[in-house]
Amino acid sequence: MSSSSDLFRASTFLGITATLVHSGVSLAASQLVIPSMKHLSAAEATSIFVPFYHRGAQVVVPLALASAAGSATSAYLDPVKRYQYAAAAFLAVLSQPWTIIMMAPINSRLLEIGAERGEEKFAGEAMNLLLKWQTLNAFRSLFAFAGGALALATYSGLL
Repeated sequence: MSSSSDLFRASTFLGITATLVHSGVSLAASQLVIPSMKHLSAAEATSIFVPFYHRGAQVVVPLALASAAGSATSAYLDPVKRYQYAAAAFLAVLSQPWTIIMMAPINSRLLEIGAERGEEKFAGEAMNLLLKWQTLNAFRSLFAFAGGALALATYSGLL
């Protein structure tokens, strides 16, 4: 076997796996974690959100970058399916500008409320922001899923 085909398989596997894990982590946050916080006070909810946010960033950002790098490498190595793999890489990394543009103000405000120990005067605002975050994060998980599904369909010969 050539080293080029080994590199292609490895990069494709990395792209598919990292983006589907990224999607699962993000979807779990929206469908499991945030709904579990709805009955909590603002202080309790933001005390959970702050470390959850920081840990999530440590996991999700590297996964997005690894998946984009894997699919971009596959695009470079497979000229026949270059556009499909490039699109998969784009979808995988799209979560990052989405986070900066759509979610950063919500993240910042939730972190501010958390720094003030989630004082109850922010209770309504905190819960409203968590619900917005939940929805925006679910959309973010769809980008990663679409990238992983596209790369998998391309690699398996469905496209």
